Amino acid sequence: DVDMIKDIVSGGTIQYRKLYSRAHELIVQFKLVNLSQQEPNADCDAGFRRRAIIAECRSRFIDETYPDCPDDWSGEDDYERRIFPVDYSVSKKIKTESYKLGLVKYLMEFSCEKITIPIAVKNETTAAMDALDNIRSSLEEIYVITGNPIHILGKEKIHTMIRDEFNSDRSMNNKLKTYGITYNKSKRCPKNGSKGIYLGIRLKLDDE
Repeated sequence: DVDMIKDIVSGGTIQYRKLYSRAHELIVQFKLVNLSQQEPNADCDAGFRRRAIIAECRSRFIDETYPDCPDDWSGEDDYERRIFPVDYSVSKKIKTESYKLGLVKYLMEFSCEKITIPIAVKNETTAAMDALDNIRSSLEEIYVITGNPIHILGKEKIHTMIRDEFNSDRSMNNKLKTYGITYNKSKRCPKNGSKGIYLGIRLKLDDE
């Protein structure tokens, strides 16, 4: 539910129904975190892109009995390959005072600091959003989105591919603008002379 996620992450007041009874107002005082083994599935509009952060946790916690355990693994922490020995007692340890205090220490340490999103996480989020964007994926099967105004394409090429996905030309052009593709209605395509071109996109070469 993309709209619900936007409302929650924005931190305002939202309406909800408690046990299907009458509606109540909820003042959001939390951030939404979702853990999954699946790829995200959402309509990635500009609002969702601004709010979402996607980070893939690639570390593996295994022992020698795991089918994917490397033959040359020593059983110790391997930071290069992100392989670590699994601790089957961690659920009990986390309940002890020493672990509780350690967790509180980290929460207090970073609670007053601004946490900057790492560039790698930003890039990963962008890649995931692009993969979820059906319009962009369709275009990139044939074209390369460069954002460079020297690359142009006649409007009929774009319209043939994606116009039916939008209610109006304006909504389509607004969507394309988020990719760095702009529309110029007064210029003509040099190949066929048709009026109206898109800038920042070109035909994909055979070796691309």
